[in-house]
Amino acid sequence: MTRGTRVALGVSALLVSLSPPAFAQDGPPPSPATPDVPASSPPASPPASPPAADAATTPADDTLVLKPDESPKAEPDTTPPPPKKPPKKAPPPPPSSSSATKDPNDALPKPDSDEKKKSSGAGISWVYLMADAGFMYSDMAGISSSNLGVTKTAAAGPTFGFGGGIRLLILTLGAQANVDTLSSFDLWRLDAVLGIHIPIGHVEPSFGLHGGYCFVGSLDQGISQSPSVSITGGDAGLQLGLDYYFNHYISLGLEGSANLLFLHRPVTALPSDVASHLTAQEKMEYGQTGDSVGVGVGATLHLGLHL
Repeated sequence: MTRGTRVALGVSALLVSLSPPAFAQDGPPPSPATPDVPASSPPASPPASPPAADAATTPADDTLVLKPDESPKAEPDTTPPPPKKPPKKAPPPPPSSSSATKDPNDALPKPDSDEKKKSSGAGISWVYLMADAGFMYSDMAGISSSNLGVTKTAAAGPTFGFGGGIRLLILTLGAQANVDTLSSFDLWRLDAVLGIHIPIGHVEPSFGLHGGYCFVGSLDQGISQSPSVSITGGDAGLQLGLDYYFNHYISLGLEGSANLLFLHRPVTALPSDVASHLTAQEKMEYGQTGDSVGVGVGATLHLGLHL
């Protein structure tokens, strides 16, 4: 039986199995018909046998035969391509003489500049406040005197002061008020101060000039015949100091100063009870003005606050 005959029989059997049963009404189903083979067609001759060389490799009838020129198409290659190698980097240039001698400590992180200034003592500040206390000696007529009307012009005692101002790098500009509570009289000084400061770590030497207004607050009766005597004038001088900074904000220092006093006494009106005890010469002195040039020296310890 040829291959075509077998295919026809298989198709007929499939159609018969799928058709509805007709024997339920008309009787038993008829026997399946055998497909007619045309009588005029001669029986198919068996295919010619292939050459002996190909007989061993000839497949069965149901096996797909591949012709030499009909090779199956290869499936597309889905394998990802290998990763690309990074390009080779050029070798670094040889170190220069400057980098060869570079300090390895430069690569270490450096502390913040503000923190460094705070820990190293004096730093950049804009405002300062100062309080001081010490000892002062003053002589209102230490250099010259003309009709001042005071019998005792020299005295010593404690002094107290307070001041403040601004600072621009090494320069300071401020104001200072001092009261010298001397044994025979009180001397008040209100001065402007200009200073130069040289920070060296925690230590800061300074040099300054001061000048302003001064006046005698009170006089004992033993040095003036009249309690209403008023002495005023001006003062000028210099100071040398040395401060130690505990940190950026607090300092403690020692300062020495020297002053010149330019004093003036106006005409004094004498009360009648006082005039009766004065000589004519003394009355003439109080009826005229008086002047003097004095000196003062002192040393103070001061505490500073810097902002």
